[in-house]
Amino acid sequence: MNVELGDKIDIFCPLVDTFEETLTSEEPLFLTLWAVDKDGFDSCSINGSTSKRIIRCTVPNYEKKFTIKATVRTLHKSKNS
Repeated sequence: MNVELGDKIDIFCPLVDTFEETLTSEEPLFLTLWAVDKDGFDSCSINGSTSKRIIRCTVPNYEKKFTIKATVRTLHKSKNS
């Protein structure tokens, strides 16, 4: 996937038709999407101080969609820190 700044991305949570399918599915039914720095991206890992959870899908028997916009994320330090 090629994403440019300003692009919007629709993410659909995993969905099953019945609760019983949550017990027998061989497909992943839960999803967590993190905003990470380059090191986290390169190593496929999260860091508690620099990573931020932006999407969490935990209920696979309800339809849920998230729309996110690709932006630049910067950290600003206050003058008091």
